[in-house]
Amino acid sequence: MADETGSHLIPHLLLKRVVNVSGKVGRDQEMGFNLETTTSMSSFGRAVSPEKLKKLYGELSDEEIENNKDLHVVDNYFCKDCEKRLATIEGTYSNVISSSKSISKGLTALLFWTSIFWRMSISKKYGQFLLEEHEEKLRIFLNKYLSKDISKVPNYLNETQINEFKISYKIVRCNNYSGNNPTHILFHPEFFFPYTALIDEFIVALSFDEKYEDFEKTDFFGIQDEVLKSKDNNGSKNEEISQIETKSFNSACNGVIDKIKRERVDFIEEVINAIAKDLGYGDTMPENLRELIFIEITSEAKPLARKYTFEDMQTSIFQVLSKNPPPSVKI
Repeated sequence: MADETGSHLIPHLLLKRVVNVSGKVGRDQEMGFNLETTTSMSSFGRAVSPEKLKKLYGELSDEEIENNKDLHVVDNYFCKDCEKRLATIEGTYSNVISSSKSISKGLTALLFWTSIFWRMSISKKYGQFLLEEHEEKLRIFLNKYLSKDISKVPNYLNETQINEFKISYKIVRCNNYSGNNPTHILFHPEFFFPYTALIDEFIVALSFDEKYEDFEKTDFFGIQDEVLKSKDNNGSKNEEISQIETKSFNSACNGVIDKIKRERVDFIEEVINAIAKDLGYGDTMPENLRELIFIEITSEAKPLARKYTFEDMQTSIFQVLSKNPPPSVKI
């Protein structure tokens, strides 16, 4: 029975490096932002200081505090036994996350990363999910090898075990990047062969049947060649993590933000042009009103956590048009 509450879709040992308030490492210090094409959402941990919250939100209502939900935490997805099995593999792999010099046994690493892709997929919260047959294959694989007792987890898979599931991944890391730079979580919506995620200072490309053709025909922020040339990990030997230069990784992180910005601008353009048509302006919003709308949406006077939500976009458009209505329309 799926009776466990407060389950992390991405292990906290990794998640905290992305979302925790700067300088804070414990639980309940999260300050996360989820950026989508149409809106932005945020959440905060219970231990985030009132001063920090006021800076990011302005005044918070009792209702907002009551309804605050961690974007990466779910209830009733797993049973308590599964949660313990996942926690065991996370604890075993934690040394690799905390130190680039640590090396993981092959199956431990394979279980760690596949469990993240599986959880991200079943949640449908990250903009991408596995094909049904791949999701089910991971479920069976994880159920077969995860254990609450790490001594019962083999160190490596033999050839027969590898061929049963044909799961492998490539992984690159930019050492110590997150100590000095903001990082992201992106489950790339355009990649299936391989499924590709950027999490903190790692890029992981998960493959079934060693298929990597999407990397050969689709750009991944200019670094697909660096990922492609990294070693395959299939559980047969110790995990091999390739290193990527800060310049390249920084380019990828900036590419994530640029991609979201472009999609957000395109969406806003669609909305305001549809409104322009309804108001009789024609197919596009007059340039002077378009400029005023974007100035209002991006205003630095707004607290950061209030900006770029769908509701704020609606308010911004209304405020501009109410001050500058077309002659034949009363707003």
